[in-house]
Amino acid sequence: MARRDTAEFAEFAAARSRALYRAAYLIVEDHAHAEDLVQEALTKTYVAWPRLHDPRNAEAYARKAMTTTAITWWRRRSWHTERPRGDVPDLSIGDHSDQVTDHDAMWSALKPCAT
Repeated sequence: MARRDTAEFAEFAAARSRALYRAAYLIVEDHAHAEDLVQEALTKTYVAWPRLHDPRNAEAYARKAMTTTAITWWRRRSWHTERPRGDVPDLSIGDHSDQVTDHDAMWSALKPCAT
């Protein structure tokens, strides 16, 4: 069994984390999820580190891990939160004058609080 070189992995993670984060952000379009995705990918890469024949391929492995992890997240989230509906409500949007009236009423109500 190959031995895990912790120092070599730490060097890789420090050197490539920013590039991995940029790629993760392009995938998930959210800063917090991108950070989580990078951490997940680095964890998977660390576990696989002894099996990597060439550490120079570690970034490709991490990017692949990010892609497959994001797909899994997307599938789980969409499966649990998005359900087709048979009854789509009709939304009526009032005249623009209704919006202006509502806006003016709101500001009139807030003015005494501001002073």
